[in-house]
Amino acid sequence: MNFQTFTGSSRRPRNVNLSGQPSNPNPFASTSWNRPGDPSRTVFKAQADRQQRQRERERLQAARTIQRVYRGSVARAQARELHRSRFDRIYESLPGTGDAALRVRRAFPDLVTSFEVSNKDDVKRLDRLCGDLETVGVASLSNLSSSHVARFFGHLLSALEKTVRDDSHSDISSRLNILASLISIFPAATLSADQPTRFYTLMAGLSSESKLSPSDAAAVTRASLAPLQVLKSLQDSPTKADLSTNAYRSFIFFFLSAPNLTLFENDCREFLASLDIEYLASAIAAQSRTPPMGLSSGDGLLWLLAHFIQLSSTATGYRTEVVLAPIYLLLSSQGKDISQRMGAGSPEDALENAAATEVNTTQARPLPDYIKTQLQSLVSTDSIKNLLNQLSEQREAVETTRTVNVLSGYLLTLLQYFSDQSDNIRMRLYLSDLRSSKGTVPAVKWLWDAAASTGIYRQGRTDPHAPVRILKNYVSQQSRQGPASLDGDAEWRALLLFLDLYIFVLRLADDDDFVTGITPHAHQTSRIQTCCLTLEDIKGLTVFLKSFSFALYHDISSIAPSSTLPRTNTDAVDRSGATATTTTISNPLDLDGVKNLITSAMQLLYERDSRLRLLPAGHWLMTSRFNMGGFISDVVAELQRQQEEEEHSDNEDDEYSHEPMARFSSPSHARQHMRIHQLRELEKKQRERYMATIGPKLEILKHMPFAIPFETRAMVFKQFIHLDKMRRRGGFVDADQWRLSLRTSERGLDRLGKHSADIRREHVLDDAFKQFYPLAEGLKEPIYITFYDRFGEVEAGIDGGGVTKEFLMSAIQDAFAEDSSWFTRNAEGLYYPNPSAMDWFREKRARATRASEREALENESRRVIQQYEFLGRLVGKCIYEGILIDIAFAGFFLMKWRAAAELNRYRGTVNDLRDLDEELYKGLMALKNEPGDVSGWDMYFTIDDEASFGASRDKFTVTRNLIKDGDVTKVTNENRLLFISSVAKHRLVIQPALQTNAFLRGLRSIIDPSWLSMFNRVELQRLVGGDSRAIDVEDLRRNTVYGGLYVIGDDGMEHETVRLFWRVMTKFSDEQRREVLKFVTSTPRAPLLGFAQLSPLFSIRDGGSAEDRLPSASTCINLLKLPLYSSEETLREKLLLAVESGAGFDLS
Repeated sequence: MNFQTFTGSSRRPRNVNLSGQPSNPNPFASTSWNRPGDPSRTVFKAQADRQQRQRERERLQAARTIQRVYRGSVARAQARELHRSRFDRIYESLPGTGDAALRVRRAFPDLVTSFEVSNKDDVKRLDRLCGDLETVGVASLSNLSSSHVARFFGHLLSALEKTVRDDSHSDISSRLNILASLISIFPAATLSADQPTRFYTLMAGLSSESKLSPSDAAAVTRASLAPLQVLKSLQDSPTKADLSTNAYRSFIFFFLSAPNLTLFENDCREFLASLDIEYLASAIAAQSRTPPMGLSSGDGLLWLLAHFIQLSSTATGYRTEVVLAPIYLLLSSQGKDISQRMGAGSPEDALENAAATEVNTTQARPLPDYIKTQLQSLVSTDSIKNLLNQLSEQREAVETTRTVNVLSGYLLTLLQYFSDQSDNIRMRLYLSDLRSSKGTVPAVKWLWDAAASTGIYRQGRTDPHAPVRILKNYVSQQSRQGPASLDGDAEWRALLLFLDLYIFVLRLADDDDFVTGITPHAHQTSRIQTCCLTLEDIKGLTVFLKSFSFALYHDISSIAPSSTLPRTNTDAVDRSGATATTTTISNPLDLDGVKNLITSAMQLLYERDSRLRLLPAGHWLMTSRFNMGGFISDVVAELQRQQEEEEHSDNEDDEYSHEPMARFSSPSHARQHMRIHQLRELEKKQRERYMATIGPKLEILKHMPFAIPFETRAMVFKQFIHLDKMRRRGGFVDADQWRLSLRTSERGLDRLGKHSADIRREHVLDDAFKQFYPLAEGLKEPIYITFYDRFGEVEAGIDGGGVTKEFLMSAIQDAFAEDSSWFTRNAEGLYYPNPSAMDWFREKRARATRASEREALENESRRVIQQYEFLGRLVGKCIYEGILIDIAFAGFFLMKWRAAAELNRYRGTVNDLRDLDEELYKGLMALKNEPGDVSGWDMYFTIDDEASFGASRDKFTVTRNLIKDGDVTKVTNENRLLFISSVAKHRLVIQPALQTNAFLRGLRSIIDPSWLSMFNRVELQRLVGGDSRAIDVEDLRRNTVYGGLYVIGDDGMEHETVRLFWRVMTKFSDEQRREVLKFVTSTPRAPLLGFAQLSPLFSIRDGGSAEDRLPSASTCINLLKLPLYSSEETLREKLLLAVESGAGFDLS
């Protein structure tokens, strides 16, 4: 379409373009710089021209350089050819053997100048000259310049390197002999710059060569020793120091760090005779923290450690602490890798190890046999014994700071990374004596003197604020100095090694030894008694341990803020198994290790004092550190804060925890699984540390509850249970209100049905297990019980709490009945799980001949474990509901209840064995105290277990090893304490492990294990069965309710019969009061915090007017039915008769 313009013409105007540029239909899109004559375009063109001229100049310069290099290369090649011709003419003109010296003098410069290792003729010329040098001796080169000698040395190395690369088996002994001679005569020329590095790299390659002839092997050894021998013979000078540093560094990192040095390993003594072992040790200690690039990423440092261990094991006459230092430092830096790989042999092994150790799992491959053998030699009995003997035989007192520092660090490292041999190490240390300024003393006393003299110990005893400051400095220093150092932590090493050994002594010593040992001038007849501290020392030590433990738990947020805690990123792991590169620093002296040892020592001393009452009353309390008026509310607030944090935290197990193990069947999948496990464990630790920072008072209650009075802890426990009920029941703590709330909620009736059960009187425990076991921790909620008598009729009764109590009491009585196989009683009537229950099933399955029989036994044993778990839940339910049970548990079993955390883990001691088997304990004490040679008793590290489960079933006797190869390891005077400790551990921990763990699993599903950790064994028994103190009649009277005719009227006066009852109760002995209390409530003890806590409260109602009737009781509701007696004598007589006969035990 044509449009008219203002000219009146519709014709399009002609477009004339004279610029030479393409026309642009859009004039607004054109840019100004395209216009001719634009200044910016001129600048751009000038820049381009300059760059072009610069490129031309560079090309010209490059051409000149190439020409110059080429001309130089041609000239050098011509010069080399000239020197080669002169070399050949010299040998042609002087062919005789008598002319060898002249040939060397004339031909040597020509060979040095012309030699190229790639030229075969040059190599032949080199061999001809070496032959002459062997004839006339390398000393004939003395008049030549040292630079020529150094170049000749390098040519020899190059020729030998090519021989190794080419795998040539020609005779190399001539060259090696010349090398050795050159080093001996010209050390300055041959051991400077990078010559030693090349030399020892070559020697390492030849030493691992298995195809060498005997003469070549001898030449390799001589050459390898040459630098060490010449340095040993040189006079002290700055030149010698420089040469020694250079040569020994190369020997360390390029020879000893190489794998499979067959010649060295087979002839270590010859190397030892040629070197300075103390200088080598010092060099390793000084330089091991800065190895050459690439060495620390492989096994080089492990090979270095193994080779040095072999050297040091055959050396004599050295200072022990000097040689220990490099072993300690290398062990510290490689310890995690070593502990992982010592047992690794397959992907399955690596998978198991990854579950226990946080390491770089991609390196979880078996150690070479040589390295493994040398490492195992460190923890052998002979090695530890020889080490301590060397220290004890030193003429001067071995109490210098460096000796204590190195010995403590070395032994702590062995204890951490060789945990399977830790008790053997401790036993050797325990049996050793060391020389000090006080004379020869047991090692534990020597370590105590070193620990007690440290500034850390002195400040920790006297200044309550010092531990936080000291620990802050310690954490800061650890983050700066890395995994291993001799510069710091000397005081900490002495302290921690003493604590580790003292913990071992505490576990070996029975109470009699401990009491005898604490008296300074007592007649101490046994080794264990001489190793015990005095009472005054124990007082000081416990003050120190309390102060530091308090700081580690209460002030951890200021000691190790979140910025110093290890962090991990779950995004670093994806489904393909790729991970970000992370480095985990390994250190046996990290904050967790410090906390572990300090807490363990403190808890063992507290347990000992709780039995023996040696320290003053109130010694363990630390109430001055808290505002006790608000302590309970503060603790409750911390618990609520932790629960809120847990509810809002992500569950890291959601994504990976349900993946089938089949996915990890291949090594790559196994590594992926291990990496995931590692990150999950790191996150778990980080979360636990964060929870500790927001709950410091809870941490105190968990790990050092004795710092708080028992009554306060009992009230805290009650508050915890109340909060848990509120949280779980939606705010309805009362059982009836909770049931009512469920009836009006969706699917509430289904849930109520699961919490209801029909129980036959004749089969209470069996019916309860079938109907309530699936509830798991749901058993915390109120349950509804309907009892059926033996005729199948429903018993009358409304469960307002009384029937539930009756049910729980009946189930507990069935489980702990004399004819029951679930629990066993010791001589004092204290209960613990039958230790041989699972032994019987294992042995019976092993003897079964039919598959169906084995399957039936397997199913029954699985059911037995479930029943133990259910029994744990029942006991937990009684504690949860405040129902006291008249069952007394063995002390060692109660200690396991509180051992939820690793720090509180129950380990078993010989003292606890007394609670299990008094006769066995006496026999072991006779063995311990035998003055003669006990090897004549013909005992081995084995034990006979009697396996039985049920009186009507057959019994078996099973013999087991207590240690590896125990059946061939005889009990001697030296190892008898280890035997006693092993017996205690087996009987108390290992044998009953399955059934005990099942019971505890059930108990802890009802009662949080951290709540149980607030109490010791005596206090836990009070928690279960009530207060063992004398019955407080006035407290019972204040918390009694009355019914029927005995209801108190408006005048506030008690009924005459009621007054008679209280008068009789006041005159009763405590034993008689307990019998009355048991008659009414089924337990002879008062609740923890008095009778106000009894639920339901103690009740009295009238039981008729006939005075010839006996009183009766309904224990399910704590009700005493008391007839209207008119005289005190009649009431007393009838009440005692009813109590003694158990009359009137019914359910109203």
